[in-house]
Amino acid sequence: MRKKSFTLIELLVVIAIISILASMLLPALKKARASAMTADCSSKVKQISQGLIMYADDNGGWYPPLLVGGWAYGYGTSCFTHINGYVFGKEDPDLKAAYDFYSCAADVSEGSQNNRCCYGVNAHGYYSSSRDGIWLTSAGDSYEWGPPSKTTQIPDSSGTFLSACYANTISYTTKYDYYLHLGMQAPYHESLDHWDMGFLHNKATNWGFCDGHVEWMPWQQSVGTGTAARPKGIWTKTAGD
Repeated sequence: MRKKSFTLIELLVVIAIISILASMLLPALKKARASAMTADCSSKVKQISQGLIMYADDNGGWYPPLLVGGWAYGYGTSCFTHINGYVFGKEDPDLKAAYDFYSCAADVSEGSQNNRCCYGVNAHGYYSSSRDGIWLTSAGDSYEWGPPSKTTQIPDSSGTFLSACYANTISYTTKYDYYLHLGMQAPYHESLDHWDMGFLHNKATNWGFCDGHVEWMPWQQSVGTGTAARPKGIWTKTAGD
């Protein structure tokens, strides 16, 4: 019996069908990958927030100081340094493990593999008289950048964010506790400069709140009655703004 072979037209039809199926599946795979990265990031934000909360529980209600000492040169301490024991189970974790933890998988920008930190804490108000965020609640100096809040000073713990995924545009360093990245001032979404947040998760980010829960939220929902440059809402300790 003679073996039947495919004609050129049949081969082209098969290739066309495969191409159509691939074009249908790729967006779904891309969406699934993005969802997985968002979930992984949400878990990290949860661990960071819980670490900060547990530190406060063990220290009279005070969150750790934002920065102390030579932070820019790798020998100072940051609020993240103080929660190592809660996040990693030891005070001095392997530096690669810290880099991996503080890097968000969704950050694929240039230099993102260069020890970049993708998480920050709520220091809103540093450049204003209100100082109504969680950190930098009063003027500090280059060795201790303003004291943090106490948990009892936050009346709306479920409506005030503590930490978030924060892919800043220029924060590269030899250590994961770089000041320019830790202190989140405002979204500044429309004019990207070095204080800007990078919204890595479908134009939104993961926010960890003072009561320990985590929410995915676009920046527009985070500012309440404020603006991108002067946010209120979850950025301040004031309830209902």
